[in-house]
Amino acid sequence: MSIESRLVASLCMLPSPPEALLSVDRLCVAYPLEHGNALVVRNWTASILRGQVVGILGASGCGKTTAALALLGLLSPSARVSGSVRFQGVELIGASEAVLRKIRGAQISLIPQEPLLSLNPVIRVVNQVAEVLRAHRQIGAAECKDRAKSALAQAGLTAQDLQQAYPHQLSGGQRQRVLIAQALVCGPSLVVADEPTSALDAVSALEIVRVLRSLVRTAAASLILIAHDPRLLKAIADRVLVMHDGSIVEEGPVREVLRSPRHPYTQRLLRSLRDAAERPAKTSAAPLLSVQGLTKTFQRRGRLTASGREVRALAGVDLELRAGQTLAVVGPSGAGKSTLARAIARLDPPDSGDVLLEGRRPSQETIHRRIQMIFQDPGASLNPRFSVAEALAEPLAIQRKQSDLAAMLRQVGLPESALSRRTSQLSGGQKARLALARALTALDDRGSPCILILDESLASLDLYVKAQLIQLLSDLQKQRSLAYILIAHDLSVAAHMADEVIVLSEGRIVERGAPRNLLQSTRHPHFQALAAATLALEENA
Repeated sequence: MSIESRLVASLCMLPSPPEALLSVDRLCVAYPLEHGNALVVRNWTASILRGQVVGILGASGCGKTTAALALLGLLSPSARVSGSVRFQGVELIGASEAVLRKIRGAQISLIPQEPLLSLNPVIRVVNQVAEVLRAHRQIGAAECKDRAKSALAQAGLTAQDLQQAYPHQLSGGQRQRVLIAQALVCGPSLVVADEPTSALDAVSALEIVRVLRSLVRTAAASLILIAHDPRLLKAIADRVLVMHDGSIVEEGPVREVLRSPRHPYTQRLLRSLRDAAERPAKTSAAPLLSVQGLTKTFQRRGRLTASGREVRALAGVDLELRAGQTLAVVGPSGAGKSTLARAIARLDPPDSGDVLLEGRRPSQETIHRRIQMIFQDPGASLNPRFSVAEALAEPLAIQRKQSDLAAMLRQVGLPESALSRRTSQLSGGQKARLALARALTALDDRGSPCILILDESLASLDLYVKAQLIQLLSDLQKQRSLAYILIAHDLSVAAHMADEVIVLSEGRIVERGAPRNLLQSTRHPHFQALAAATLALEENA
């Protein structure tokens, strides 16, 4: 046999290159403006192989979610989309709605970023998961329900009362798990996960990425994981795409890109992981806020009875907060953290106990002027029909105040040009910053110390923006003697910002102390697991 023949034969024996499940070629997305177009995604080109996990990393507003929605044909009619997206050989750009309906949910599923906006408030969550199966699989109602329960259990909701709950009866992290179950229940070939762990503590986040990774390994499925935390991507992804201003500025094997980034933007983004905020100083010895013996019980109704069973959300919580201080509240999903925050802000009054402001029971008007809450899901707290200017002006009109709206936006890192945009057009991170601006606008500006309750409001932000906002919050705390109650799953954020940490479990404070002391000598199992998971993520940094 000639040398040429042997060479051809050997080449024929080489393994064929892996097949691309999804091929994206020069994808562009633009929105029409009064003068020209706003290009949100610029010449996006990528290939997703079967069984591969590809991470998308970038700052809020860089186009990550827009690109993901474009893949599924879920953008608004005003979006102008060009380029090519081929899934298993089928062109999705310009495909009919009938073709897209057969693919969405069954073959390509989406885990959206905002659970409260994605779930029907009047349908039990197990039925909402079963609805996905009924839409795409020709199986009976009983089997649909059984598969839905199994998907919820895989996502971490094993208790029957949680599976039978309505969305408002679940914590933010539990609602996120429902969305994950919906995405996985049909066994899709490709899952697009848009910040699926942003509402979860480090322990739950690691559990969820392991579930997603298990899906890829056992079902030969692929995963596109949009995340602001490079540590999670390093733990699960094979490749990473770094987006900036709508473009992919860097891509490659995840460990290579995160260990030795080449692009200046990637270098700056990863440097933010190591940034620590300056610690605020204590400015007052007397308590600004005193919480005494708060209790709260919810009635969880059963399927066949109106009475149901009682769920104790708060069981005698006591705490104090001084002007200029930050108190972090940590604990597993469903521990009562958000219930505590809403009780303090008098959005959901407690069954018993007192909330005192400077030693007195405050009036409702005083509460509104001096205690503001930024919710875990900022999109759910903003009117999607409002412009940004209208959203900022609303609390001013209620309190008959005037303020420079453009200055308020600049203070939280949003451009003045955003004033004319609708709140629904903002990214998750931009909505969080707008929610912060609204809360600051509503607070008393006459010198009285005020309280800002941050209910996981930093969780959905990428590390670069998060570092900026932590520094902004620190500066505002000094300028206005603000006190913060920080509800957090991220121990690194709590350690950077807090003077004291309380650990909440089943409605009770089970441990409290300085962040560094708790990390070194905690006795509570949840906090130990949270600290271990945080260290595991840090090792991936």
